[in-house]
Amino acid sequence: MGRLSERAKRPVVVAIEMMQRLPAYRRAAARLRPEVRITEATDDDLRAVRAWFNPGQDERPERRAPGVTDFVAKHGNRLVGFIQLVRRSEDFGVHGGFWLYSLRVRLTYRGMGLGEMLMQTGIERARQDGAREVSGIVLERNLPSMAMCRKLGFVVRTVPELDAQSAQGGQTLGGRRMLLTKLL
Repeated sequence: MGRLSERAKRPVVVAIEMMQRLPAYRRAAARLRPEVRITEATDDDLRAVRAWFNPGQDERPERRAPGVTDFVAKHGNRLVGFIQLVRRSEDFGVHGGFWLYSLRVRLTYRGMGLGEMLMQTGIERARQDGAREVSGIVLERNLPSMAMCRKLGFVVRTVPELDAQSAQGGQTLGGRRMLLTKLL
């Protein structure tokens, strides 16, 4: 059987995502989750992340940014999840502090608690590094991510400067971005 075309994949993806939101699915998936390990990303891991996030782009040597720690979730040698912890000085104003970015879990591994495990790993590293709070931005329409963040103790925070940026970017991203913060 050949691979599905991009057009044919969309209904399949939507059906899988709907099923993964069911509480019974999530309970069963968490119980049956394969062994997954979360580690700091190697250079090879980051190349795999770039290929996953930006398929078809040229290979470039990986550059590590200062103040950034990347974490990956792996099932065996398969990359199944990613999150990034970014530390910025207070010189960055409202963008300063500890931020979690780019949480992603492969479709077939969603609903197993891997996103929560990745978030907890980033939160724990921020705590170890002396953070008093950690922030992230989630699209308001991304209900599973919003629910997970609330479960982990994040609350919506209003910062006028960021709200104005969110309103401008919302049209291109397909929705309003929400600033979420967790006190540590």
